[in-house]
Amino acid sequence: MTLDPWSVRHVLTNPTIYEKPWQIRDHISNFLGNGLISAEGHIYKHQRRVVAPAFSRQYVRGLLPLFFNKGNQLKDKWMGLVREGGQTYEEYVKVDVYDELKRATLEVMGHAGQIIWYLFWLELIQNSLRL
Repeated sequence: MTLDPWSVRHVLTNPTIYEKPWQIRDHISNFLGNGLISAEGHIYKHQRRVVAPAFSRQYVRGLLPLFFNKGNQLKDKWMGLVREGGQTYEEYVKVDVYDELKRATLEVMGHAGQIIWYLFWLELIQNSLRL
């Protein structure tokens, strides 16, 4: 496993060289279905080409307010917890940041997915009307 950005990019952009073990694919398929994440090889390439426009700069730029709003909501929530907490070290406030960020990420992904899906289909409809 690597966390080096260039190595991760290489692995993700060469799906025919780096396939997931069948056990991992089975688990992913059981959990998420047979989609882009569980696909390999030519099926993966085809599915990626289909969804690529939904992740263009235009669409992602439109999601920035969503990301900033969720970040501000978390900040406000945490600042509220700190204000409600005590003034001394013994009365400190404990925040499970990992859990909070996990929830925030899932929320943002859900909202972003809906927005991207809507914009993507809207553009497809507009393009088909131009024909």
